Amino acid sequence: MSVENGRFSSWVTGIVVATRGRVGGAWAGLPWPLFVVYVLASISNAQRGGAMSAVSAVFTLLAGAAMFAALVGLFKPAWVMRWGKPTRVKAFLMYFVLMAVLSMGMDAPPQPSPIPASSHSVASAPVSSAPGSVVAALPAPVPYMLVSSEDMSGGSRKRWRYRIVPADADQSELSRQNMAATVVAAAKYYTETGGAALVQVILESQADRRPHAATQLATAEYSPDGKGAGNETGKVWRVTAGKRGTTTQEREMASLWGELRGHYQKDGLTDEDALRAAIAKRMEISPGEVKLPRILQEEVPLSPDQLAAVPSTGPAR
Repeated sequence: MSVENGRFSSWVTGIVVATRGRVGGAWAGLPWPLFVVYVLASISNAQRGGAMSAVSAVFTLLAGAAMFAALVGLFKPAWVMRWGKPTRVKAFLMYFVLMAVLSMGMDAPPQPSPIPASSHSVASAPVSSAPGSVVAALPAPVPYMLVSSEDMSGGSRKRWRYRIVPADADQSELSRQNMAATVVAAAKYYTETGGAALVQVILESQADRRPHAATQLATAEYSPDGKGAGNETGKVWRVTAGKRGTTTQEREMASLWGELRGHYQKDGLTDEDALRAAIAKRMEISPGEVKLPRILQEEVPLSPDQLAAVPSTGPAR
């Protein structure tokens, strides 16, 4: 039973004891059943700090009996009142009050005590410095070719951008990890050989430089000075990659799109339906199959150990 309920029951029973003998008539016989309540409530109050399941059970039974007597008193007051002049109102009110007081002696369901984590378990828990979505150990970088290099230096900070493509014609099986490892390996190589403070490497699907002909597969920004692309303190690496490479058919479509696009301009816009029809006719496929590849890149979180394990690798040829 709670402290508040204990205090309230003591208050009610105190009033009963204080008014004993002062109320006459049919209520003169009331103190003796409420005296039992007073005794039981006192026991419960004395033991409220501990487990009182047995006392609570007694209170529950008595409250149930009082409720039953209150209902019986509405119909047969003489059955439950053996003193004074029994009336329905008196019988019901007496046992209703008795039931309410007894209900205060019932314990609330026990609540589990929170168990604080021990300082030892907290201190010994391993703390990972890498993000939760860090990929597994990267595979070996795939062979690549250098397409172009561009000096992007500004002020006193030397910056270079390198565009590379997979050396092998079949790139449809390339995974996100393959491409991430490749741009990291190339970024390390060009930083070592060029001495730039920031190196950006872009892995593309093919060397065709016409608009829409090449698709970006992965990128890496490497700044050994820790200033990143925007002079951000502590930003050494930023790696992004798509989930796959492109198929041979996708690269052919993209090349034809770049080749034929200039012939299908209307009011400054590309007539894509006519362009798709021309590409489909050239490839002997339906126009509905003509689509530019869409490779969505996502940032690849890598731990320092994973980055250190990728070897510096130059172009295959």
